[in-house]
Amino acid sequence: MSPCPPIPDETWPAEIEDLRAGFAGRLNVYRVMAHHPALTRAWAPLRAHVVTDSALGPDRSEVVILRCAVRMGSEYEWAHHVTRARALGFSDARIAAIGTTPEGEDGLIAAAVDALFDARRLPAP
Repeated sequence: MSPCPPIPDETWPAEIEDLRAGFAGRLNVYRVMAHHPALTRAWAPLRAHVVTDSALGPDRSEVVILRCAVRMGSEYEWAHHVTRARALGFSDARIAAIGTTPEGEDGLIAAAVDALFDARRLPAP
C-alpha cells in the first residue's frame, strides 16, 4: 500500500472541491497532490499555462515531453505520453524517432531538449 495513495472522491478535500471536476480529478498524480490542497491550488495556474495554454501547442509539447521521458529514462512518462501522442495523430514511426534521432522540426525540438539537459541552456544561434 502506498504511503500517499490517490485521494478518492469520497474523501476529496473540500478546499479544492472546485478542482476535482477539472484537471485534478482526472489523473492519479493530481489525486496524490490533493493530499496537500494548497499545493494543488498553487499548481493549477502553472499547469494550465504549461499544459493547455502553451505557446508550443499540443504536438510540439508532446515532442518535448516524450524527449524528456527518454532523457530521464522514465518508462512511465514515456508510456503515458505515447498514448497522448497517438491521440494527437502521431504515427508509431514518429514516436519511435523521438526516442532516437528525429529529423525535421521534431529533431530541432529534441536537440533543444538535449541541450537543456546537457548544458542547462540553449546554444547561441
